[in-house]
Amino acid sequence: MILQMAKAGFYYTADIKGSDCVRCFCCYKELNNWDDSDDPWKEHLKHQSSCVFAQLQTEEANLSLSQLEGILIHREANRIVSILFS
Repeated sequence: MILQMAKAGFYYTADIKGSDCVRCFCCYKELNNWDDSDDPWKEHLKHQSSCVFAQLQTEEANLSLSQLEGILIHREANRIVSILFS
């Protein structure tokens, strides 16, 4: 499950022992309370359908340069919004 989460753009953020909280590197959406049957790509889209990375449904290693550029532009915009409204 950990590798699948990483491929779907998530990284581990929990600082509480036993928590399974992860955050998307692009949209900064945090998700937790994962079940073994959860599909990280589907959960990502379900909870943050506007995430450009999740919409592509493509692992980072398989992105074109154009796709990567679009993701990075959206990521920076999302980062700025998260700073302004946090």
